Amino acid sequence: GVLVIDEAYSLLQGEIELGREAINVLVDMCYAHRDDLVVVLAGYDRAMAELFDANAGLASRFPHKFAFPDYTPSELGEIAEIKLRASRFRLADKHAASALAR
Repeated sequence: GVLVIDEAYSLLQGEIELGREAINVLVDMCYAHRDDLVVVLAGYDRAMAELFDANAGLASRFPHKFAFPDYTPSELGEIAEIKLRASRFRLADKHAASALAR
């Protein structure tokens, strides 16, 4: 199976004790099901580092870390254009279209 936890660092926000308990269960689960389960934790680099620092066993259960760079303004403009075109929308304002082209 596959378990994806987006914004995993939020386990340390709000009800801290509940989050720590969830982390402990996650560590145990990763070990118990290491042959048949893939767990993906996603989140911002700095916040994820704090999450891994909060539980010594957590980092050892996740030996592979991948960092993806943020989109550039130009890439975001391209994505917006593709989505707009796919939805059959177009920007009537030349200034908005020019801003997306940057």
